[in-house]
Amino acid sequence: MFDSLKEDYFSFSMQSQIKFLRENKPLVEALFYVLNCFDERFKQIKRSKGVVDFADLEELALKIITEHEDAREYYRKHFKEILIDEYQDTNSMQEEIVKAISVGNNVFMVGDVKQSIYRFRNAEPEIFQAKYSDYRKGKNGKLINLNENFRSRKEVLDFVNFIFCQLMDLETFEIEYDEMAKLVFGQNDYLTEPLEGPFIHLNIINKVSVKESLEGEYEKAEIEAKHVAETIRKLIDNNTQVYDLKRKELRPIRYSDIVILARTKNNQEVFHEVFKEYNIPLLTPELTGYFNSIEVLTVLSILNIIDNPLQDIPLVATLRSPIFNINEKDLIEIKVNSTADNYYLMVKDYVEKGPDDELRNKLKYFLDTLHAWREFALTNSLTDLLFKIYHETNYYEFVSGLIAGKQRQANLDLLYERAKLYEELSSNNLFKFIQLVRFFEEVEAHLTQARTLSDNEDMVRFMTMHKAKGLEFPVVFIVDLSRRYNLADEKKTILWDRHLGLAFSYLDMDYRVQYKTLLQNLMKEEIRRKQLAEELRLLYVAMTRAKEHLYLVGTSSDWEKQTTDLIGLSSFDDVLLPKSERLSFCLLDLILVALARHPEFCSHELNSTPSSAFLKHFNYIPSLDINIVDNPPEVEEVLIDESTFADDYKKYMRDFARRLNFQYPHLEKTKHFAKQTIADIKRAQTLSEYQYHHEKISLLKPKFIDNFDPTSRGTAYHLLMQHLDYHKEYTEATLTDLIDNLVNQEILTEEQAKLIDKAKILKFLATPIAQEIKQAKKLYQEMPFTTLVSSKFVYPNMQDDVDILVQGVVDLFAVLEDYCVLLDFKTDKVINNDINRIKQEYQIQINVYKDAMTRMYQQKEIRTYLYLFDIDNYIEM
Repeated sequence: MFDSLKEDYFSFSMQSQIKFLRENKPLVEALFYVLNCFDERFKQIKRSKGVVDFADLEELALKIITEHEDAREYYRKHFKEILIDEYQDTNSMQEEIVKAISVGNNVFMVGDVKQSIYRFRNAEPEIFQAKYSDYRKGKNGKLINLNENFRSRKEVLDFVNFIFCQLMDLETFEIEYDEMAKLVFGQNDYLTEPLEGPFIHLNIINKVSVKESLEGEYEKAEIEAKHVAETIRKLIDNNTQVYDLKRKELRPIRYSDIVILARTKNNQEVFHEVFKEYNIPLLTPELTGYFNSIEVLTVLSILNIIDNPLQDIPLVATLRSPIFNINEKDLIEIKVNSTADNYYLMVKDYVEKGPDDELRNKLKYFLDTLHAWREFALTNSLTDLLFKIYHETNYYEFVSGLIAGKQRQANLDLLYERAKLYEELSSNNLFKFIQLVRFFEEVEAHLTQARTLSDNEDMVRFMTMHKAKGLEFPVVFIVDLSRRYNLADEKKTILWDRHLGLAFSYLDMDYRVQYKTLLQNLMKEEIRRKQLAEELRLLYVAMTRAKEHLYLVGTSSDWEKQTTDLIGLSSFDDVLLPKSERLSFCLLDLILVALARHPEFCSHELNSTPSSAFLKHFNYIPSLDINIVDNPPEVEEVLIDESTFADDYKKYMRDFARRLNFQYPHLEKTKHFAKQTIADIKRAQTLSEYQYHHEKISLLKPKFIDNFDPTSRGTAYHLLMQHLDYHKEYTEATLTDLIDNLVNQEILTEEQAKLIDKAKILKFLATPIAQEIKQAKKLYQEMPFTTLVSSKFVYPNMQDDVDILVQGVVDLFAVLEDYCVLLDFKTDKVINNDINRIKQEYQIQINVYKDAMTRMYQQKEIRTYLYLFDIDNYIEM
């Protein structure tokens, strides 16, 4: 340690350090000049496009409320109370905004600094910590401690407290884990259905032992994945019980009760492949390796040889694929029977003079198909070509029968969609599309595979610790605990800290030597301290996701040596471990130093006894299930006795036939709609249902024809009638004012206003029924309703009688003293006084209206009318 301090801080004299800083000053000034130029140019571009980014929103908001007192006062009066959640992730700018718009005593903040894990998003947990410290002393505010936990079992909470009271302190990890910080058990429902433990599981892969027993090379992630999969398989197969807090009862565990948390998502593909072997459904955030999936490779090989058949690798891949089914023996025979320069010419040679007729026919079919595809590609789009390949070869249907068939079909769909997007953004050039794909492959662009599953399905989840914040699961596996922290931030050329500023090495141009400055080493130390604190808080977040079972999974390079190094800690008396032991660079090391004084861990792994002075601080330490894995788990092969199938062959065939010939008993109902509007029912009287719903064609009128058809006239009249005040007396002048006002409010267009005959409106208002309506207790205009009617009423030919949901709008409904008036306005042309035709046409509509209103006003008579503006008269229905 002394040598390290000497190298970092005392290698150069004070004069040298001052010289380094002074000579770096021009570089700092140049850097700020470039940054300011970039910032100004970037702002200009954003202004020209009329956009802002998230940082701008905060910066501009703060600028407005600090520079404009009227804006600041407006928001202070506007917000009576300010409530802030996740306060531990606040940054300085957000804090200044809150200060500016608050009156000082109207801010309520909720947070937990132990869960501050977003420093990379500029979160400043020290803001929370400063307020926490002041409020705890009664300064400037009131502290309400909300440490009661209603999520987890007591054993999980006690274990979390046991671990973190030894690791967290204010100086190094920005939080003191004292009695106020400890989690308190609050979910008493768990006590009603007690379960036997243990609930905490430590699973260590002993790399030394495992390596000796492995025949092939296995990655650490794969071994951990196999172990986790085997554990999950046992939990499911044994119907392990978990407590359902919603149903207040025990039930067997489901896949969706389980989550796997990792520091990064780097190993998700490994877990995905391993879990396939164990037949465990796994939902991952995203799967990369899109271009390596066999179905996409096959189709891309076909596209390659359509563009240029003289490419041997894509050509052989296409021939070998299930589409043409040429096996390795046939491929060799094609090769040895020709001296051509490339494989395409060898195929053509074999078709002409090959000895095997069956193989010749296969190759002839291939050449004919390839020729047809190449001709098609000349005159058709890329997406049309893909569609032709998918369905002409039945390859799209074929992949659905493979393992993960749904995923494979989705990948092919995604290839089609990406080709379609390429056509829209670029061109319809097959060669350029292939070049683009090759570019992605060369730069190792991790395009994700299609996602076919939703978050609600019964599957094990794999997610990062950050992603899991705010979630909870009955069973939590924390894996890859031996991964070392990523310390890239402290190794950057230019270091930056909010309080210390900028720092970088001093470069002696004369001697071409680079020296680390004092400020650079101080800043490196501060960045490391903050990162270690953040990593520890991240472990806290991960462990507190568990409701019932917590599995800690890591790999030890040499378990025997590691446990030997821990023995000395078991006798340590203080609760907080020495700082040197807490400055580890991986989570597993932190967990193990805390477990070094766990009674069961000491007994089983260290052959020692923990300090009695230390144990006095704990009323209860939960039991720990320790599993040291020396032999790698393997998938058990299930051998099926074929004779069992022969014995029950007829039974299976009958069952298959019954399932394949199944007929849905309510097929007729699938051809009708459970929800209809009045307009639907009315149109269905003259059109068959299929015609109406599936062949509805709307053609634009030629420009030389008047666009205002009867529908436009009806719309105009209905809009005016909807806004009439029936309690007012209208004249032509006041009616004109109302129409003009509706035009100004853009309720009516000027063209619609011209369609309204004001004289007809005034005639209606003068009718006896309209005069009665003025006396109504309640008046509803354009009154929407929903009601249930018999399917016989809507679909007369339907055999089953079920309820159909019908929606409609009543033009005018008036509730009078002794009865109600239901009025519907019509602008239909009345030809030869054919009142009966109109009455018949709208009878069903009025009947539905009347039925719905009768249900609402059962004690009153409902009188129903149509008012025909064409003849200025009523029809009683």
